[in-house]
Amino acid sequence: MTEPLIDPLMPFFRPAAAPPPPLLLSRTDIHLWLTPPMARLRIHRAFDNQEGVPIEAVLTMPPALDGEVVHGVAVTIGGQTWTAHARAHRRGEGEYDGAAIDGNRAVFLEEAKHGWRVLSIAGIRPGERASIDCDSVVGLEVGEQEFLLRPGMDRDRSVTRLPDHQAPRRTDIHHPATLTIWATEELGVHMMGQDVPIGIPMPIDGAPLALHIRVPATVPRTASTQPADIAAETALHAARQISTLLANPAVVDRQAIRALAISANLLTAETSLVFIGPEGEASGVLPTMRKVALVDRPRSPVEPMVPAAPTVVPEASPPAPYPPEVPPGVPPVVPGRARFRLPRFRLPSSGGRLTSPGAPPPWNVRFSNWLRHVVRRRPKPPPLPELGARLVAAAPLVFWRQDGALALRSGDAGHLPEAVATLVREIAVVPEVSATGRALQLAPEQLAIGLLAMAASKHAGTPPGLLGYLFPDGPDTPPPPVSRLARRMGIA
Repeated sequence: MTEPLIDPLMPFFRPAAAPPPPLLLSRTDIHLWLTPPMARLRIHRAFDNQEGVPIEAVLTMPPALDGEVVHGVAVTIGGQTWTAHARAHRRGEGEYDGAAIDGNRAVFLEEAKHGWRVLSIAGIRPGERASIDCDSVVGLEVGEQEFLLRPGMDRDRSVTRLPDHQAPRRTDIHHPATLTIWATEELGVHMMGQDVPIGIPMPIDGAPLALHIRVPATVPRTASTQPADIAAETALHAARQISTLLANPAVVDRQAIRALAISANLLTAETSLVFIGPEGEASGVLPTMRKVALVDRPRSPVEPMVPAAPTVVPEASPPAPYPPEVPPGVPPVVPGRARFRLPRFRLPSSGGRLTSPGAPPPWNVRFSNWLRHVVRRRPKPPPLPELGARLVAAAPLVFWRQDGALALRSGDAGHLPEAVATLVREIAVVPEVSATGRALQLAPEQLAIGLLAMAASKHAGTPPGLLGYLFPDGPDTPPPPVSRLARRMGIA
């Protein structure tokens, strides 16, 4: 097999690698049930895998309602529904990562800072449609309340610094979306000063919706026997118990908090909602990570233009005489094309001074200044053997069964320790590494992580088959360009 030729000038003429386009939602349906003393919310989202490979979909979203308690998430793929259950965060994260690497179906919903949530769905095969149903609940007391409902993104809510594979994606492409509110006649629901129809789907866009709800004191409170209402009431009661335990920051019983969250299937900072499919469904193919984009709110309408002040036209002045008067001492301008004239060279006198006080310095002085101040030598990158030695020294600092596998799968060095991530990013910009990565259609940073994995194989205790996450077709025999680059770096 003939190896493909690599042009060393390729990185200078190719544009920078653009991130893959995100997945777009095909449908969003929001249902809000107002049953005092709680308001139950269910958001249904759907999208299709239109790619030819299995994917792992990652959806980063803000809280739909401030203070909501998420107590359930279910994913339906191919007519089969899987329900996630609350587990300890670290344990659930490790189980999900292992299942995703093996090509198994898995669901993982975790909570980030400031209420942001990250939903990951692994094992979506080509052509399959995935639909998500997320259940949450908030308290609804007697009186007037304001709810801010977020169907999509919200520019006014801060986005914390997240890893690259978890950063939210936005889009201005809208899809069909509806909002349906269910309430009794005694409740008053208003939006933008108008009554909201009850039980009728309303078309909406990605902009946040401000709901004004009035709950009179005469509304009867009856215990519901519906399983969804019972689960929501149990989740709201457990969340209030957790808030009571957290009221005293001096003594925090995390074990009790975790037990309450798991018993009510709550999503908290201590727990995540996880589903792991049976081992028999694992395909062994590493899925390709794709982000799902939320619709950003539309831009504000263009403000009407203010009419400009009337323009005052000055009175016409008498025309200037032609030809214009020439000031004394200025040579007259001769019509016609300028004639070629030899440049005047000013030579320094015997005393070392120029013949004219305002004359520029000689051309040799100007040329030397240009060479000194404009042309600078670009710093050369360290030699490849030196970078390879640094990779071998840094490889034992990585926990390869978890952090290293995540870095290889996502191509994000943020999973690695800070010192190792800095070294990986430094190697990714080396021309030989970036040219090899682009020839193999790999991101340079992901190829640098693969070289780090090859360097880790020199240490004892490293799990075998690390490069299988990057090259599933031949984990023991990397492509020839990678092997040649590794030999030049001394890590092959």
